[in-house]
Amino acid sequence: MTLSAQQQQLVVHSSLRDLFDYYLSTLGERDNIWIDTQVRAALARQLSGQPLAQAEHIWQQYLSYREQLALLPAAAEDASTYQRLQYHFDNHIALQDQIFGHAVAAALFAFDREQDALALQQLQHKEQQSKQQSKQQSEQQDASAANGTEQTLLNASYQQSWATRQYQQENAKTQQLLAIEQNTDDPSQRFAQRAAIAGEQQAVQLAALDQQRTQWQQQLTAFQQQVRVIKQLQLSADEEQKQIDLQLQQAFSPEQHLRVKALSGLL
Repeated sequence: MTLSAQQQQLVVHSSLRDLFDYYLSTLGERDNIWIDTQVRAALARQLSGQPLAQAEHIWQQYLSYREQLALLPAAAEDASTYQRLQYHFDNHIALQDQIFGHAVAAALFAFDREQDALALQQLQHKEQQSKQQSKQQSEQQDASAANGTEQTLLNASYQQSWATRQYQQENAKTQQLLAIEQNTDDPSQRFAQRAAIAGEQQAVQLAALDQQRTQWQQQLTAFQQQVRVIKQLQLSADEEQKQIDLQLQQAFSPEQHLRVKALSGLL
């Protein structure tokens, strides 16, 4: 959870949120005052001056965000899985942008937004396949096709990777950054190439996102392997679901459950 600053400005990326969540994970065992003291001390060990003040301000915003997150209304009970995830995604992004501002929120929650967009894309594809089968037996083929097209257009922005969204107004730079991501495996070389194109601050943010992607994929792959093992045990449907839910709860935070199920074909 390394923090850094450039030209007396805090470099905001997911490591800052990881630091917050590390201490917040002790909530229930430790009181709020202890957690606040520890977070501020951890920030002060790595930052000073204006960057420290900025990090402390984001910490206060993050606490407010968590409080308001719990107050968000749930999706309609009759909503489909795709609609529930989209509702979750849209409301979280709106709240994040409202509290942190677009730029800080985009950096702080980059990984979550990217993974939710991927889950949305997969669920949409699944629902479109289901709709296609239904349309073959329906008298409303044209209307269904129009609705499907409209839904696709409405959600197109959420199906892009974080890097593409971040640089969509700078096509040449975007293509260069994506090419680096796809073709350069060496971390130091990748950092140098990104810094030359987008600056050191953005290179630091993208490097943190790379690390988070790798950790997430390892965690997701391990969970999916456990699910396959459970399914081979020939348990009753209820017991199988209970075992899968147990693995899910042990490996992921509650806000990740819907995303993990979508990416693991469990919906």
